Amino acid sequence: MIVDMPPLLQSFVRQDIRSWSRDVLEVPNPHLGGMKACPYAEAAWRNDKVDVVVGNSIPCLKDAIKKFNPKEKDILIWVNFNLNKYERWDRWVNLWNERHRKSDTHLMLFHPDFPPSEDTEEFLTDNDWESDIEEDYMMIFVQSLSFLNKASVALESSGYYNYFSDDLFQSLVEVRRS
Repeated sequence: MIVDMPPLLQSFVRQDIRSWSRDVLEVPNPHLGGMKACPYAEAAWRNDKVDVVVGNSIPCLKDAIKKFNPKEKDILIWVNFNLNKYERWDRWVNLWNERHRKSDTHLMLFHPDFPPSEDTEEFLTDNDWESDIEEDYMMIFVQSLSFLNKASVALESSGYYNYFSDDLFQSLVEVRRS
């Protein structure tokens, strides 16, 4: 059950995430040898392949996942302002991924209580971007697992992951591929 959120809030959050993508993910990054932090983001936004949904509960998230169609969108970004603890969301996302591997849908959590590491993920932290939204929010990226794995193989052959620590590569890529 997706709880209807005010359209203005949905729009404002979408604009905020679009700004983050444009200013952080879609620009040449010196920590990645001049490659973009997310080489696919710009085209996904340009081709209307990004869906942003603001929700407030796990049933709402489950409903959004059920409605996600990877033939129509490359990514669903589910946003929640009711943060709870990072550990709870991390456990839920990991369990969901384990239990739904065959569904070809993969979730990835971005939570303000567990920000990117400045030591190993400076490509995400070394920027001047600031959210226009005062209240913290978390994001769960919902994507096709086969699409992610195919894209990561292409990135790996380009040398993109040469800039990642072994631990970061293992946690973001190898776990998902296994």
